[in-house]
Amino acid sequence: MKPVVSDIGFPPTFHMKQLQLITPQQLTDPPVWLRTICAKNGLKIPDDQLELIRNYVRLLLEWNQKINLISRRDEENVWQSHILHSIAPLFQVKIPENGRIVDLGTGGGLPGIPLKILNPTIQITMIDSTQKKITAVDEMTKALGLKDTIAVWGRAEELAKRKEFRGQFDIATARGVGPLEELVRLAHPFLA
Repeated sequence: MKPVVSDIGFPPTFHMKQLQLITPQQLTDPPVWLRTICAKNGLKIPDDQLELIRNYVRLLLEWNQKINLISRRDEENVWQSHILHSIAPLFQVKIPENGRIVDLGTGGGLPGIPLKILNPTIQITMIDSTQKKITAVDEMTKALGLKDTIAVWGRAEELAKRKEFRGQFDIATARGVGPLEELVRLAHPFLA
């Protein structure tokens, strides 16, 4: 049974419906759970990329003990609430090779780092207005060995005025930045 896709082209929230499609054994191994959900939605994750995602989750949780990157209450659901939700658009949208992506309000590198892991050819710029979060993202991308990945500290409204950012990206991503109208207003100046 293939999951239903919402009318806007993105999969609905997974959680219980998707959990019924996999075995209890897979629930004890979140990377296997993620790979299963992705495969059921036409997205194959090779072993090396799954290992990078596993390492990213480890780093994210380690950094989260020092600074607030994700809700501490949500740490046990990091695979479902953060990793899956970051990569779910890939079930319906193909990012072009060498695509240039700006991730607004990246926080702990979400969705930017998971998207980069699954699309190694893309160039991604992750922006956040909190310097300590950008420091963490920069350290995580270095530890993971991700190339063509830049972490930038600053407010989107201000960075969009700079020529090295204005009109330089093919795709803008964000999670939890604000209402859709505000996100469109913030993202528009970055797009080519």
